[in-house]
Amino acid sequence: KREKDREIQRLNENLCDFQAKEIAVELKSNDMIAAIDVGTADMSYKMALSSAVAERIEDMDGALLLLVGGSDDGDDGSFLLTGDAAMVDKTGQLVAQVLGGRGGGRGGKYQGKGTKIRSCLEEARKVLEEASTTRK
Repeated sequence: KREKDREIQRLNENLCDFQAKEIAVELKSNDMIAAIDVGTADMSYKMALSSAVAERIEDMDGALLLLVGGSDDGDDGSFLLTGDAAMVDKTGQLVAQVLGGRGGGRGGKYQGKGTKIRSCLEEARKVLEEASTTRK
């Protein structure tokens, strides 16, 4: 059992590393904005993934990364918004409302739960894009 747990941990770390590289590329090619459905990933995985992405981006100034995930077949789940601290503080509550939920946070992280995390992901991305353009 312990060996299987270690193997699962190693595979999760490899997956996180791979996804972080892909997300970093997406951020750099989309004005430092990304909104991504990470499937059934739990909040601890979302946190690890967001940290791995931040390590690959030298400067998160102006960046907004939204990760959502939940059950395979539903629209309920959790979300994590990370990036530029001032922008996260400014947009976190609005993103939560768009995703049909609520949350909280500070210091460049805002997390919560919502009932429309997949159906309203594009609308949430637009909120992030709007915040980015009004900042410039």
